Amino acid sequence: MQAPFILDKTYTKQDYTTNRLPRAEYENCIFKECNFENGLLDGQNFMECTFIKCNFSATNITNTIFKEVSFTTCKMLGVTFETCNTFLIDFTFNN
Repeated sequence: MQAPFILDKTYTKQDYTTNRLPRAEYENCIFKECNFENGLLDGQNFMECTFIKCNFSATNITNTIFKEVSFTTCKMLGVTFETCNTFLIDFTFNN
C-alpha cells in the first residue's frame, strides 16, 4: 500500500514525541515549532518542506528522504543523518 500524499499543509506546535507523524509523502509542507524529540520519522518522504524552530533531538530518520528541505533554527542534537536515504538528498541549515 502506498503512503498518502500530503501537499501544501502547515503544521504548527505539534508534539510528535509520543504519537508519530503519520507515514506519508509530504510535499511543500511547513512545520513550525514542532517537537519530534526521540520520535520516529523513519521511512518518511519530505520534498520541498520547511522546518522552522523544530526539535529533532535524537529523532530516528532511518531511510527518510529529504529532497530540497530547509531547517531553520532547529535543535538537532544526536540526529544521525548517515542513516537517512541519500538518493537525491538535498537539505540546508540556517542557524
